Amino acid sequence: KKKRKVLKGKKRGGFLSALEGWWLVDKTQSDSPGEYLKFMGLPDIAVSAGVKAHDAHPTYISISIKSGGRSIVTERHSRLLNGRIDKFKVNETVTTELKKLGEKRMVVKSGDGGQLVTETNIPTQVGRISVKDVRDVVDDDGDRMKQVVTCVNKKSGATLTRKVYYNRAPKPTLPLEF
Repeated sequence: KKKRKVLKGKKRGGFLSALEGWWLVDKTQSDSPGEYLKFMGLPDIAVSAGVKAHDAHPTYISISIKSGGRSIVTERHSRLLNGRIDKFKVNETVTTELKKLGEKRMVVKSGDGGQLVTETNIPTQVGRISVKDVRDVVDDDGDRMKQVVTCVNKKSGATLTRKVYYNRAPKPTLPLEF
């Protein structure tokens, strides 16, 4: 078995810091969000709007590693979520109550090979869905990131995998103008 090379980052963030910085979705290599949005139970009109926004506008993600790798801040700028900031402590479960649906639970971890792993359990209109989101730098110069999102509907047993590729990018002018 070939041993994977792990990119080391700055000392303050350990292995995860290879993911630190601004990233732009590579639409030519990434799966469209349509099947994912359908799987999550969104109505057709919302799926259509999500695909249209993905195709017509850029999506930027910022990842910041704080406190020696013990906390992570992600910032997303797109047509759908322009300026959303999420803050997590590594290995700490965050629970949110979703109106009329129930409890959403999330935990962010560091994978064995330096990946950023988010595990989420989400109540939806089509049943409770388990989502595992793994982000990893996939080239030796650290300028390409791959995100694999694997979803399992706990009620039906149906599964879906979506791959999203990113290229390292300079910080965009914010807020994005649409």
